[in-house]
Parts: sequence; structure tokens; C-alpha cells
Amino acid sequence: MDKTFTIMFVPEKKGKCFSLKISFFTLTTTAMFFVAMISAAAFSFIGYMSIHHQNVSSRDLINELENKLKKTEMDKSESALYRQWADRAIQRRLNHVEKAGKGNTGSALNILDGEIKDASMPSNLFLNINDLDISRTNLHLDFNVSFKLFNRTGNHRELTGYLFIVASNNEVFPGIYGSWPGTDVLSGMPKDYKKGSPFSIRYMKQVKARINQPDIGQKFNRVDVLAYSEDGDLLMKKGFYIERLLQENPFE
Repeated sequence: MDKTFTIMFVPEKKGKCFSLKISFFTLTTTAMFFVAMISAAAFSFIGYMSIHHQNVSSRDLINELENKLKKTEMDKSESALYRQWADRAIQRRLNHVEKAGKGNTGSALNILDGEIKDASMPSNLFLNINDLDISRTNLHLDFNVSFKLFNRTGNHRELTGYLFIVASNNEVFPGIYGSWPGTDVLSGMPKDYKKGSPFSIRYMKQVKARINQPDIGQKFNRVDVLAYSEDGDLLMKKGFYIERLLQENPFE
């Protein structure tokens, strides 16, 4: 026999009584229905939060992958441009050396052991440099220059004047120039020699400088060291090609 429950409602003021009869089966079914609804709502909320978290994580992962892809494409493009620049520069250098080896003595520059000397410069220079070192500092091919500056006068009389390091690339048009200390350069020569780094040397002086490459476009492939007297006379000019040193990766 099915059990029946009676639920009575008695208002406080009206004094009337209302009753509701409900069977045990109906009461149990209703309770189970409410429990099922609450459980379903809880599972739905948990599922929604899980899916939302997964969507957020997926979007973050997609954004990270897109950023890495963009960076990879930029690095690939920069690498391709640098490779083209290096290939052209090496090809020009090979052609230049080949021409020099065929007896091109009419050139204004004589190539000796990788060193460039102006034919107009006297052989008995007052100054000379030794232990030249070119060290690349970053992926932009910026580099440090260091060397020892020697006084070559017989009695080592004190020499004073102004020193420049001029970086250039004349294998492109128009040619590009930079200098240490920074100043205007015209056809590879400083416009104002008094803006150089002052020096006073009797025996030897250690020199260190930094050259920053252009941010975009062609890069420097040569440095010239120039020394002027206080009266503006050119005491020394010596130059070196530096492409091979710049291509050596200091981060490997």
C-alpha cells in the first residue's frame, strides 16, 4: 500500500486550514528531480568553466605561436638579406683581388697582406699601428676596434695631434661612412681634423673605440686609422678590410 503524506497550511490570521496530500512516490520523485536538476546545473557550470579555461589557453597558445612565427619570418628575412650582402661583398672582393693579381699597378691603392695603403702616403710614417683587433659585438655587426699606436720617430720625440677611425664601404653607391669620434666625413676623410681624439705619444698608446653600423641597408667593410698633427698634417693613414672578421659569429 502506497503511503500518503498530508501537508497542512494554516494561515495565522484567517484561521482557515489548507491541506495537500501527496504520495510517497510523488514526493520521492519530486525530490530526486530537484537533486538531478541541481547536479546537472553544477556539472554544466563546471564543464563551462573547463571549456572556457581551455579556450583561453588555446588562444594564448595560438597568439604565442603566431608571435614566434612572425619572429621566425623576420629572422629569415634578415638572414637572407645579410647572406645576399655577404655574397655580393665576397664576390666583389674576389674580383678585386683577381684584378690586383693581374698587375693592376695603376690603382691608387696597393694591397699588401690584406692591408690597404694609399700610394700617396710616404713609406717612413711618423706613426704606426700594431695588434689591430676587430671584435663584433652583436647581430647588427657593430664592432670594437683596438690597436697599439707606436711613435716611429728616431729619437721618440713627443708627437701630438688628433686621431680618427673612419669606417666605410665604397663598394656601394653612394658610399657610406662613419667615424670615431663622430664627425662629418667627406670622401673617406674627416672634414674637421680638430674634432678627432687628441693624443700625445712618445712611445706607445693603446687605443680602443666602438663603431656602430647603419641600422638598415649596407654595412661597413673597411676601417681606416688616420692621425693628424696639431697643424693638420696627415701623419698616418692605414686601412684594413674587415668583412671576414665581421662574418665570424662571436655568439657561437
